[in-house]
Amino acid sequence: MPAFTDRMATVRLAVDREWGESFLFVPRAVGLDVNGPSAADATRTSRVVTARWSDKTEPLNVADAYDQRSDKRPGVSGSRTTIFLSRQDAAAGEPELWVRHGDRLVRQSDGTIYSIATAVPSGRLRIRCDCNRVA
Repeated sequence: MPAFTDRMATVRLAVDREWGESFLFVPRAVGLDVNGPSAADATRTSRVVTARWSDKTEPLNVADAYDQRSDKRPGVSGSRTTIFLSRQDAAAGEPELWVRHGDRLVRQSDGTIYSIATAVPSGRLRIRCDCNRVA
C-alpha cells in the first residue's frame, strides 16, 4: 500500500504542476495589534509558485433556517476558493508546511489577492489552502 500512496502523491503533484497557475506568495505576520491588519513578514521570502486553483460552489449548511411547514429550503450557496501548493516549494530553512494563516497569494493571471484562512497537509506532497478573496 505505501507504494500506491507514494505513486498517487506523485501523480497529484504532477497534475498540479501541469495544469497549475502562477501565484506570487507574499508572507504576512501578525501586526502589533492582533485585531489590526497584518504586516509583511521579513523573516520569509516572497516568491512565485505554481499552484492549482479551484473555486467550487457548494451549498451552505442552513439547517436552522429550514421551515418545517413547507418542503422548501432556502436557496443559499457560496464558493470556497481552494489553492493547492507543493510542499517542495519551501525555501531553504523553512518547514515543509511553509504557508501560514494570513499569508497572501496573488494570482498572476488576473491579479486577484487571496488571504490564506487554513493551510493543512493534503497527502504527502501538497498543502491545501482554503482562501478568502481580499481584492
